Amino acid sequence: MIATTPTLLPDMIELPGGTFKMGSERFYPEEAPLRTVRVGPFRIDRSPVTNREFARLVEATGYRTVAEIAPDPADQCAGTAGCITPWSTSEGAVSPLRTGLHLADPGS
Repeated sequence: MIATTPTLLPDMIELPGGTFKMGSERFYPEEAPLRTVRVGPFRIDRSPVTNREFARLVEATGYRTVAEIAPDPADQCAGTAGCITPWSTSEGAVSPLRTGLHLADPGS
């Protein structure tokens, strides 16, 4: 397989990457341990994607976010260091995170 470099679109910028401190020893247990993480160079949109633009992407590709896929409790790592999940736990019950956005209204 040959790796290709994606084209830099006009509304994107290139960031060089680097290292940063991720996590915390002072707040939630699942944020521990505090560690140094390296992020490679990447490209990012110059401005946030609007809900309307995201709705067009979903319509064109059928894309589904992690939040739209029911989590498998067997995948829950219960605070294992370095493990990040798209859901939270409350007294052992897995539940999706909630936001104020309305998925049916791309203008929200």
